[in-house]
This record gives sequence, structure tokens and C-alpha cells, in this order.
Amino acid sequence: MAKTRRKRNADRLEYGVYVSKIAKAVNKERSLSSGALTQINDVAEYLIERMAKKAADVAHFKKKATTDASCIKAAASILFPGRLRADCVGAGSNAVLKYASRPVTA
Repeated sequence: MAKTRRKRNADRLEYGVYVSKIAKAVNKERSLSSGALTQINDVAEYLIERMAKKAADVAHFKKKATTDASCIKAAASILFPGRLRADCVGAGSNAVLKYASRPVTA
């Protein structure tokens, strides 16, 4: 019987590649198993999905048609507790500032 290959879903983002690069940068002698990377990928997808839904709810509450940075910031404040909230909001604010200050190419 011939082996069949599973078709990868093109719409699904894989975060394991980035996580493994960061793990290698922290400790070159250690690596993560494919099962661990799958779990990390699932957690990242879950958190991003929850954040997007909550940001859409905030935008709807503010009677806005689009989700902007303030909606994402409010969603992070609602979803995450304590110190994690402060770190998420700070990192997000830095990312928005970095994105806004980049040179525009035509």
C-alpha cells in the first residue's frame, strides 16, 4: 500500500519555526521536539484567535467599522492578567511605533 502524504493547510500559519529560532538563540545545545512545537503553535493560534475576537468586540462596542491599535490594546488589557498585561501592551505599543516610523517605499 502506497503512503499518502497529508496535505498541509495553506491558510494555517506555523509559529513553530519562529519559536525554534528563538530557542536556538537562547540555548544552542537544546532543541524542541515536533510535538512541543505543535503544542506551541496551537497555543499561539488560540491566543491570536481570542485576541482578534475580543478586539472585534471592542471595535463593535465603540461603533467602529475597523479594528485599530487601540482596540487591540484594549483587548490585551481585557484578556491578560497583571504583569503579562503590562508586557503585552508595552510590546504592542513598541511594535506599532516601529511600524509607523518605518520608511515608506513606493
